[in-house]
Amino acid sequence: AADSAAAADLRLVLAEVGDGVPLDDALARWVDRCPRPGVRLVVGGLVSARRAGGSPARSLDGLAATLRERHEVDREVRALATQARASAAVVTLAPLAFAAIGVVGDEQTAAFLLTTPAGLVCLVGGLGLDGLGAWWMARVAGRPA
Repeated sequence: AADSAAAADLRLVLAEVGDGVPLDDALARWVDRCPRPGVRLVVGGLVSARRAGGSPARSLDGLAATLRERHEVDREVRALATQARASAAVVTLAPLAFAAIGVVGDEQTAAFLLTTPAGLVCLVGGLGLDGLGAWWMARVAGRPA
């Protein structure tokens, strides 16, 4: 899109070239300003095509295909990570809900869990293990890189 961040960056590169900065230097400055893998890939492909005397259009077509594929893989990874986090939340909250229903719905269960030493040990141990499991699942299903 003409108003994307990459388009703004490329306009700046072209302005620098228009001001007399060599193209390779202007591209290197772009990498310095935006040290993202996609920018490095595009700049590397452009500089390589220029130095080798090849067609920059062919290089850009290949780079665009690679960047689109990377973008799709990143989207899929985010979607799968979101699904894993949702599953982790359900697995973490289900025992808490079950315990709450048990305490509210049955006086003997409430009396055991809340008034006896064995019940308190079970309650604290269960909460601790549930918390440990939640922490572990959060690490496993953490945000994608």
